[in-house]
Amino acid sequence: MRRWIENARANGGTHTPAGQPHFEFTEHLLTVLARRHGNITRTHLELTAEAKTTPGKRKVPSRATFHRAVKRRLNSGQLAGLRGGEAARRSHDVFGKREHRPPTPPHQDRHPQ
Repeated sequence: MRRWIENARANGGTHTPAGQPHFEFTEHLLTVLARRHGNITRTHLELTAEAKTTPGKRKVPSRATFHRAVKRRLNSGQLAGLRGGEAARRSHDVFGKREHRPPTPPHQDRHPQ
């Protein structure tokens, strides 16, 4: 209870709980993911091996945490694009799924005279 009160005093009278820390992506991680064509498991294995052999490298989280981080950062279309190229990415595009009908002629208002 004391910690809550101290937290509230430090935050202008409102208790502000600390957010959960979560794994963040870097450009290097995205580069490895792209090189592995969106394969999350292979990317995790490569980064884990790299962290073991390179001193000072940040520890890679568990595969489940890493998978969630990828899904949080990239949508399904972006992952499909890494795996299968632009055509695969477009299959997840909302606008690519619409029927492309020719535009209908404008309706003219007909007012009885």
